[in-house]
Amino acid sequence: MDNHRGLPLPRRKGNAPVPALPKKGDYNMYILGLQGSPRKKGNSSILLSSFLSEAEKLGAHTQYIDVTRKNIVPCQECGICEKKGYCPLDDDMQEIYPLFRRTDIII
Repeated sequence: MDNHRGLPLPRRKGNAPVPALPKKGDYNMYILGLQGSPRKKGNSSILLSSFLSEAEKLGAHTQYIDVTRKNIVPCQECGICEKKGYCPLDDDMQEIYPLFRRTDIII
């Protein structure tokens, strides 16, 4: 049995599948890490950095963004995004939206 990326799923006692870890360089994955805690070196930041570091060791492309340091305006419910396909608010989300479109995983 294979998972959705074609990687074999090894079996363990009781026939419960365990996803196989990919070998470095088997595929390219882009992972976007969003840090939302106001504590610069808090647990969230430490865990996110550790996750991204390990993903890089497996060959993933990663990017870390501290959203608490960004100027992000709340949605105004104007409906332009639904009608025209873009957000008219001039904030730092304009540089983050393209990353959402190209990423495989958002943490």
